[in-house]
Amino acid sequence: MKDKQVFSKRAFLNKEGYHSNASIVTSIENASYGGGLFYGSLKISDCSKQIELAVDLESIEMLDNTLYKLSKIIDVVSAYRDALEVLKPKIKAREKKVRLEKEAGELQHKKETQIALEKRAAEEKI
Repeated sequence: MKDKQVFSKRAFLNKEGYHSNASIVTSIENASYGGGLFYGSLKISDCSKQIELAVDLESIEMLDNTLYKLSKIIDVVSAYRDALEVLKPKIKAREKKVRLEKEAGELQHKKETQIALEKRAAEEKI
């Protein structure tokens, strides 16, 4: 009997320090049903949802269509990644603005507190 597993690859999708079960799992196995030679699957999951694509490998036409689908998925995901990269400077600028506003607010609070303490000290001298 031939090995059931032809190909298998799994990768976790989060950077180190981010905790969830986000992953991608691929497999190609020898088929044991329907007269097909192989069966494949592609699973992508984040912390709460999962999609699974069955990979058609029963004929060369199905294989060609599967390769076409995967190329389309790669193209769209790559374009999506590029669109997200464009947002990076905008998000950084917003984070900087929020940080500066917070720091300005904290500085203003310190000044107001100092003025109130000086006023109290002056009143106590009278």
